[in-house]
Amino acid sequence: MRLCSPLMEIDPMTVSNIFTQTSCATCGAGTTKPVSVLAISLHPRLSGYIGGGGFDFVFFAQAASTSTVIDLTVLENSPTMKDAYGIGYNCVSFGGEVQYELFLTPTTPIVPAIRIVTSVAKSIILGIRLVRTRGFQAVLSPNERMPNIISNYVVSRLTRRPCVMLLHLIPGYESAIAAKKYGDFTFRSILEYQKDSSRKLHPSDILRAVARYVASKMASQSICITNNAKFEEILRRSGGYSRIKTCRLGGVDEAQIMAIPESSRPFDAIYVSGLISPQKGGFDVLKAWSLVVQRKPSALLVVVGRATLQAENSVRELIRNLELERNVAIPFGLQGVAERKVIYQTMKRSKILLYPSYKDADPGVVKEALACGLPVIMYDAEYATGVHTEMPFLRMIEAGNVSGLAEEFLRLSNQDLGELSDMAVRYSKTFTNAAVFEKQFEVIRSCLSEHNELDSNHR
Repeated sequence: MRLCSPLMEIDPMTVSNIFTQTSCATCGAGTTKPVSVLAISLHPRLSGYIGGGGFDFVFFAQAASTSTVIDLTVLENSPTMKDAYGIGYNCVSFGGEVQYELFLTPTTPIVPAIRIVTSVAKSIILGIRLVRTRGFQAVLSPNERMPNIISNYVVSRLTRRPCVMLLHLIPGYESAIAAKKYGDFTFRSILEYQKDSSRKLHPSDILRAVARYVASKMASQSICITNNAKFEEILRRSGGYSRIKTCRLGGVDEAQIMAIPESSRPFDAIYVSGLISPQKGGFDVLKAWSLVVQRKPSALLVVVGRATLQAENSVRELIRNLELERNVAIPFGLQGVAERKVIYQTMKRSKILLYPSYKDADPGVVKEALACGLPVIMYDAEYATGVHTEMPFLRMIEAGNVSGLAEEFLRLSNQDLGELSDMAVRYSKTFTNAAVFEKQFEVIRSCLSEHNELDSNHR
């Protein structure tokens, strides 16, 4: 089968052999048949923002739609991801279509907690039925959000199928840091970490700590794949995760980026975030820009992303207070999700990406900016040093050092960016969607193979 757009780089014959080296019935090994996998993907919000991990899973599912390695079916509680970013699961550019099952949760006003519990219960019932009637050989959680972990874990246990969990969202980061800070992964360590973070413990913090603890214990008994080497080290040592491996979970759509022509770059810098907040550095970047403008009065920053109404009001108020109205552009507003094509076009009109995020996993915006030829300046937060090393085109500043962020931008902007741009693009070839999913499928195959060998030995 010929693979289309951006997966054209994968040799179908090479990929098709990935799963054929195992020898256990559960994985479908010893045959040329792909492994059949059910992924339960639940959304607390019924529409709109799905997060970086959700966006990565869209591409994972689309890659699977033409794979001879993995046969994926997605069970979802709303068409949120199916319609995400205008991509949809009808993968025309990939030459295939994702097998898709949908059940709906109430859209009328309802307590969010009830909606989540209802979705989890329905997904478990339907998941068990699907595994038993269609013979799925493994269950996969697209991220470590609690509803997904519980649903996939329970279905896995009740149907005696191995469960693979992809760990790449902020809750996983916070749990890992809590384990590192307090020396062990316990309910108390998570609760203490949340108490330290918020300075005042609220009832919701206790419920959140319980949820994270239970979800993490379930994940620790599953096959886990994380995109951050430091997460793996911490969770293996402190969290009891014995079956955990590291590989990238999301890449960049190289074909779509390359299709956008180069243009002049009127924006001196760009900041992009799927959900602008203090944690994502949305306020630090504006404070740093006020320092830049003192030295370069005509400097222009473009902000692209989405924010809650409260966060947007705070952003615009800060711009006014710092007198940056002429130096900060927000061309698409902050209440919608810009299409990826629009984001790439704006990146290619910018010179440098500023991304001072405190909490992340493997931010897609950094990879996309590098693929668009932008040097990147980011904080040296623990997540960042777990996925990247500092390079001439990828600078890391001490987290929270706003003046350092401004100084590094001024230093970088005075250089000839042409060579750095070329280096950034070459580096991005290592995490195209084609490269990422080929490796990811291989790691999943390897993990399932190891699981079944251990399972056979215990019988």
